[in-house]
Amino acid sequence: AQVLPVIGWRGALCLGGILPLLLVPVLHWKLAESLRFLVLCNRSPEAVAAIVAKIAPQLKTPPTFVVEEQRIKSPIRELFRDQLAAGTLLLWVCFFNSLLIVYLLSSWLPTLLNNIGASLSRASAVSAMFMLGGTVGAVILGHLMDRFGSYRTLALSYVFGAGFVVLCGFNTGQLGMLVLSVFGVGFCISGGQVGGNALSAAFYPTGNRSTGVSWANAVGRCGSIVGSLSGGWMMSMDMGIQTILSILAVPALISALAIATLGYRQKRASRYAGIKAYSSAS
Repeated sequence: AQVLPVIGWRGALCLGGILPLLLVPVLHWKLAESLRFLVLCNRSPEAVAAIVAKIAPQLKTPPTFVVEEQRIKSPIRELFRDQLAAGTLLLWVCFFNSLLIVYLLSSWLPTLLNNIGASLSRASAVSAMFMLGGTVGAVILGHLMDRFGSYRTLALSYVFGAGFVVLCGFNTGQLGMLVLSVFGVGFCISGGQVGGNALSAAFYPTGNRSTGVSWANAVGRCGSIVGSLSGGWMMSMDMGIQTILSILAVPALISALAIATLGYRQKRASRYAGIKAYSSAS
């Protein structure tokens, strides 16, 4: 809203394309390879030790790593073998519904607010709080996932996100509460999506991790298409902003249920593996 009068819509798109490209050399220079991948590929101990030294500089002697998995090819069928099938489907459900909310709000929230009398500039400023909340949420939720567990943290985040979505619809006349509610939605839903990316990377074995994360995001992008289209459809049906936002609480709760179910399955599988290992040792 601020740069369009200065550089126009073509300039805004060019700026959005150039800035990410400027990150490429920085990523190539600074982005470390996965430790699990390096160990599986039998890379030099020096390369592994260099990364460990950055992660845990307090260690005097680099640890020895052993990865109990094999390097495999990663076609999509590998995502559905053994215990991965149910987890893959649950992650897909979560990503689909999560990105449906993210893209519906980012696409239509300024228009919805403009339709109830807010100026386009103010509507865009309020909508920007959604992205700001997502940035802050990604950092804080990541810390909470480390401390309290990924599945519990993300499930609760989506539950609270559903509540904030409903609050947005009932606070359209109070700017302060609306800004806080939109920030909360971004914190819980958009931030939770970033946490979901990290969770899915940890869920899959090293050999098919990139395939698993890519397919989960691909299914999520299908949700984003549905979200963008359904937002326009609901507006064409003359649904009020309260109704539209209340409906969005449903996919948030579905994402929470999917993550909670996945967490329960993982906990049960770990407990069974522990019992099996104890029985073998006995």
